[in-house]
Amino acid sequence: MLTENGQAWVWGSNGTYGALGDGGVITTTIEAIPIYGLSNVTSISTGAEHSLALMQDGTVWAWGRNNNGQLGDGTKTNRLTPVQVPNLSGIVAISAGGVHSLAIKDDGTVWSWGYNYDGQLGDGTNGPNGAKSTPAQMSGLSGIVAVEAGINYSLALKSDGTVWVCGVNSAGQLGIGSTTSVKVPTQIAGLGDVVAISAQGYHSLALKSDGSIWAWGNNANFRLGDNTTTNGGTSCEISWANMLFCNYVTHWDRSFRGSYAVAWIYGTATSKLGRERME
Repeated sequence: MLTENGQAWVWGSNGTYGALGDGGVITTTIEAIPIYGLSNVTSISTGAEHSLALMQDGTVWAWGRNNNGQLGDGTKTNRLTPVQVPNLSGIVAISAGGVHSLAIKDDGTVWSWGYNYDGQLGDGTNGPNGAKSTPAQMSGLSGIVAVEAGINYSLALKSDGTVWVCGVNSAGQLGIGSTTSVKVPTQIAGLGDVVAISAQGYHSLALKSDGSIWAWGNNANFRLGDNTTTNGGTSCEISWANMLFCNYVTHWDRSFRGSYAVAWIYGTATSKLGRERME
């Protein structure tokens, strides 16, 4: 949780790797506690077992598990308290994925680090020895306004409304019309006028300027909102035909593990199941 004064607060289990960023003092807490040593925070992002914080000065701080260099500090040492990601400045947005991390610089370039088995870092490499413990620029991307890190894949939104993807694609979560993984950013054909993106666990969402939501990837539990459970390798518009509300979406939130997404429609949370959650 991030408060208006730039203080980040956490609660829950600290796990083995320092998820709460408090130095490992607390095992579990049901009350919010401030993250050790952080102030003037503008945004936070949590991955599977690591977290990122973006500061007002454009620097990035990280803590938690670091077995694949996902903290970006040049080591694979777990950190119980936040450490600064070195040689990374001018950052305007961050996203923590399953075991990798993404950041956008103020010049519109994307920088990535961490696990890279499936090419999710977008630098043209992949494989079991492809992890990077320091940030490197993602190949061929500029004019990026938003990034989202999923589980072993990445999404990037350009200022022209196009979406670019890389990484694992076993469930069609890249939306490129196949299940072939790619290790350099690739444009999703036929998808434009996008204003927001979200990478879930194994499926993806895009919000278009006309208020419609498009989805692709793993469709277990009707995650794609198309009234089927068939995985989608290309983007399809979510059908709200059975809804009682107008289909103009203004905002959403996500669960990192991909169990649900909440869409705000003229201030109302709605879904296929119970009209409170979209599976």
